[in-house]
Amino acid sequence: RKLARRNIRTALITSVIALLIYGMLTAAAIVHELGHAAACRYGGATPGEIGFGLYLVFPAFYTDVTDSYRLGRVGRVRTDLGGLHFNALTVLVLAAAYVATGSGVLLLTALVLQFQMLQQLIPVVRFDGYYVLSDLAGVPDLFARVGPVLRSLRPGHPTDPRVTELRPRSRRFVTGWVIVVVPLLIGTFAW
Repeated sequence: RKLARRNIRTALITSVIALLIYGMLTAAAIVHELGHAAACRYGGATPGEIGFGLYLVFPAFYTDVTDSYRLGRVGRVRTDLGGLHFNALTVLVLAAAYVATGSGVLLLTALVLQFQMLQQLIPVVRFDGYYVLSDLAGVPDLFARVGPVLRSLRPGHPTDPRVTELRPRSRRFVTGWVIVVVPLLIGTFAW
């Protein structure tokens, strides 16, 4: 009977801790979006609305930084990385709070947040890493170039005009991105 009570108590505490961590990570996601907006404004553009939707059952936050496209390359990349900058500051705050309180929940949240930051750098889907690469290449929508690049890579076929209109550096960059991303996405879907 004592063992059953202890198991129930452990399960409840574990559930509460998981919800607490989830709540802190959700707050960190909002801070992430504020980082994009702050970087956009710092560059001289006007950020739009910050909102959220549900992706399956998880909240997905977004910031409209469309106005940042009138900025130069550095301003656009700064806007892309603004969310990660604010996340890094959040990790520092969580680490300082851990040092002050000794609460392992704060340390675990900081660790999970760092994994989320790494996930944001994946350039295969439309996370921050995708937009960084897009802005570095000078091509607003990399996925719009997948079909033209693949058609242009077929032996004996002419190069698609949407590929030839790119500067040579951008063309090589986008072609390399397509060569890496398409097999990764196909492999991911097959898996």
